[in-house]
Amino acid sequence: MMSDKRFDRDYALEELLPQNRMRSFFNDLRGLDLGFMGILLLDGTFHMTADSNTLVQPVVDTQVLNVTGSGIIHIHENIRVVPLIHQFETLAFFVAGFSDDSVYSEKQKDSLILFIVKMMGNIVSENYKVFLTSGLHTQVIEDSFAEIQLKNELLEKSEKKYRQLAENLEIEVVRKGEEIKEAQTQLMHQEKLASIGHLAAGVAHEINNPMGFISSNLRTLKEYTQDLTRALSLNLAVCKAFGDLCDIRSINPEFIEKYKAGAEEIGKLDIEYILQDIPQLLDESLDGAERINRIVSDLKDFAHPGEENPTSADLIECIESTMSIVWNELKYKTTVIRSYQTLPMINCYPRQLNQVIMNLLVNAAQSIEKKGDIEITTRNLGEFVELSVRDTGQGIPGHILPRIFDPFFTTKDVGKGTGLGLNLVHNIIQKHKGQIHVTSEEGHGTTFIIKLPVNADL
Repeated sequence: MMSDKRFDRDYALEELLPQNRMRSFFNDLRGLDLGFMGILLLDGTFHMTADSNTLVQPVVDTQVLNVTGSGIIHIHENIRVVPLIHQFETLAFFVAGFSDDSVYSEKQKDSLILFIVKMMGNIVSENYKVFLTSGLHTQVIEDSFAEIQLKNELLEKSEKKYRQLAENLEIEVVRKGEEIKEAQTQLMHQEKLASIGHLAAGVAHEINNPMGFISSNLRTLKEYTQDLTRALSLNLAVCKAFGDLCDIRSINPEFIEKYKAGAEEIGKLDIEYILQDIPQLLDESLDGAERINRIVSDLKDFAHPGEENPTSADLIECIESTMSIVWNELKYKTTVIRSYQTLPMINCYPRQLNQVIMNLLVNAAQSIEKKGDIEITTRNLGEFVELSVRDTGQGIPGHILPRIFDPFFTTKDVGKGTGLGLNLVHNIIQKHKGQIHVTSEEGHGTTFIIKLPVNADL
């Protein structure tokens, strides 16, 4: 017999002919003049009986069990046995006994028994179909549930795998993000250093100018100091001579000659001019030193590799400090026109804005071949501030205007431009949650307009 978990297993007689149903069936047959009814199992025991006659059982036990075939077995004149066959196998035997005074003829008895057996066969078939259908349905459900369980286990394993992959991917994304951020910082710093390298000669020239007159002033001051020292020495000698004169109360002709000679020499030194010129020399030297200090400070701020936190800054101060760095690029061929409105302090990365301003000013100066203007304008727009840089240079051809912010795009000769300047400008403005627009007409100049929020959440 197959496992109970299979729908097409063998079913026991007790399942195909359950006692409660057979008892009801036998009760319905009581009026057919049958004195005995029973179902005899293959092992010689009765599955169930109705109105059992104990005298019948030994006769049936000894004669029926080894009989084969599907017809009626006549054990006794009034006792008949018919095998219950299902799917070509004998399940049991139906045993029926008629009373001695039965009104049925022998032929009628046989017909009645065959009819009863046929009815019992129908019951067996119906129950078998019910069990088969139910078993099939149960097996399908069990198989489906097992399949679902298997799929669920596979899904759980897959989910666990992908969850781990997602966690690893998230970690990798964070790591890559940090690498990109670091690369961007290094790229920005390299662009700054490249800009400083390009401007180094001009910055050196700007520093050399005040250093030149500071050195000249110091040499002049040294000569003045020598003359003043000599004049003071002569004055001390005269004062001592007057003291001696007072002691002897007489005029010594030799003293008079020394006095005249000293006074004449002091007169040649032009002490009055020296005393007037010294404050001017000192003021010029201090101004030159301040210019050098400002240039070095601005250069130091500009060259700083980056800022971790935003801060409040004055955009106009950023413009002016950057101007001092690039002034040597501007002063020989441009006239800088400042048109400033008073601006509120803005939340920003000042050094990055210095980079933006420097790139725009240098590009504007380089677009002017001989002589031209650069106009720098600021406007207070309430929640935004606006900076515009307009030049009267060559302008940008219309077919390349959409590409000017692309990385590594440049129209300069090889070795004269990295193609990162305006891309860096665009990225910094985006980082500040601002906007940048450019208009240009070839041969008539270019205007860059930048809008920055005052209180950007950086």
